[in-house]
Amino acid sequence: MTINELKIACYLYERFTGFDIDYINLIQVGNLDLTRANHINSLIKWLRKWGCRQFKVENTNMSIRNLQQWYLENLSRLPELQINLHSCTDEYIINFVQLFNSLANTKISERNNNNKLISVSVGAVGAAKILFALRPNVFSPWDKPIYKHLKYHSTGESYVSYLINNKKLIIDLQTECEQNGFEITDLPQRINRPISTFPKIIDEFNWVNITRNCSTSEMINLILNKRVLNP
Repeated sequence: MTINELKIACYLYERFTGFDIDYINLIQVGNLDLTRANHINSLIKWLRKWGCRQFKVENTNMSIRNLQQWYLENLSRLPELQINLHSCTDEYIINFVQLFNSLANTKISERNNNNKLISVSVGAVGAAKILFALRPNVFSPWDKPIYKHLKYHSTGESYVSYLINNKKLIIDLQTECEQNGFEITDLPQRINRPISTFPKIIDEFNWVNITRNCSTSEMINLILNKRVLNP
């Protein structure tokens, strides 16, 4: 992952997602407090827009009640808002295993299976997206194609490993930024994604390259080859 690859990926991400309007609507709410009705309703609306079909409209009250209970029980485990992923130690990140698992296993709705109601939990994808929404500077969203392609699993242990790897990617990007004469804090603006945190920028890269199967490295090679052939 290089700065040039990120530029291409983030450009494509904006176009594929309608300029990320659903995320813009969410962050306009402010720092999420799930005890507040408008905050948790905005979160659930965004989750549905981001493909989390387990948040069924007919089970909205259940979703709100159980999410709020999880939030109150785990608020002290969440990192402070100002903390960034690349400033966390690996040992600190490992502590998020139980946080992730407890959220992933939270009952969020029900489905009918042969006239029997089956509990539906938040799941691995929903948990990552909720944690990201709550603490976007530390947690990164993911989807099933991403974590399967990268050989992870739907567990807290795998998600924590993913975060540690993302931390390393951010540190590598920091080195590249410094080599190019600017700070990593300037990177989102330079790649035209000022609303995106570093964990989200990595997700945008993965979503374009893996979920949408658009290889940014191949695009760069095509551009470079065209320049060589047509100087």
